[in-house]
Amino acid sequence: MIFTGLDNNASRVYIEKESAKLPNVTIISGGNETVDGQAQLWVRRKRKDVTPRITEMSPEILAEANEPLPSTDHCLEESVDDPQTAQVNKAVALAMELLFLTQVVGKNGDPPDRNEIRVDIQKAWMGAFFRDKIQ
Repeated sequence: MIFTGLDNNASRVYIEKESAKLPNVTIISGGNETVDGQAQLWVRRKRKDVTPRITEMSPEILAEANEPLPSTDHCLEESVDDPQTAQVNKAVALAMELLFLTQVVGKNGDPPDRNEIRVDIQKAWMGAFFRDKIQ
């Protein structure tokens, strides 16, 4: 099981590509902007995807797939240019935890009925649903 809370898409794509080589993996990915964000779940069992991959739910992250992986300095610079709030970070962390609990306290190995939770602290809203592949 892999939890990611990355601020860049090149790293997200890299982790997904490497994880696709594994027969079994669960990735819970969290990301956010200033007031909203999401947690997404990708489950792979016996070399088959049980849920869509993160890049299939959010194909826009592929646009930066060939960018170089960032350094620590890059991430620190990004935090100044694109600040985030502790409140939305906490909301996304809670959403990630809830997706984790669906796997731990799941229904006897049945596929999850939710693979994404979106949050918006400005609207005081959180919603969970199953996201199919985006074509």
